[in-house]
Amino acid sequence: MSEEQKQSPNSPEASSPEEVKPAAGGDGGNATASTTQMPPQAAVPQGGSSQGNVAGASAPSVGAPQKRSVGLRRIRMTISKVDIMSAVKLGFLLSVVFAFMVVIAMAIIWFVLDGIHVFSQLQGLLETLNSAALLEFMQYLEFGRWMSFAVIIAILDVVLLTALSAVGALVYNLISSLVGGLRISVTDE
Repeated sequence: MSEEQKQSPNSPEASSPEEVKPAAGGDGGNATASTTQMPPQAAVPQGGSSQGNVAGASAPSVGAPQKRSVGLRRIRMTISKVDIMSAVKLGFLLSVVFAFMVVIAMAIIWFVLDGIHVFSQLQGLLETLNSAALLEFMQYLEFGRWMSFAVIIAILDVVLLTALSAVGALVYNLISSLVGGLRISVTDE
């Protein structure tokens, strides 16, 4: 028998290196269909398990369970740029939610003030002063005008907070280009 025939078919030396195609999508869908060869040490034996020998490691015994190190992994990342359009979208949605909160809060405040008779006492005070100009002030405290004021404030809030989110993203991008960005640590549990 020759030397090649003596080797078992399950040994890494006897098996030919496997060819693996790289996963597409790493470069925006422009991946070429090339193949790379795995080294013989990293190739999975044909008759063995999928947990093959790592280069330089001894073979585990047949019945011994595999030990994996379990622990926290920390990854340090840097936020170096914020997309301005995504900041505008997020700022718009958050400002719309805030605007609804303002309108609802103004309605609740009006009902609470009306419930404890603040407006009627203020009306009585203005009537005792007997001033026509001050009595006209009370028409602005009616529920319809109060809520119109709240809606105007909410619309201004949406416009200003959306614009400020774009300006904030632009300022962050300028500052991060100077200092390198915001470093964060992400832990994997």
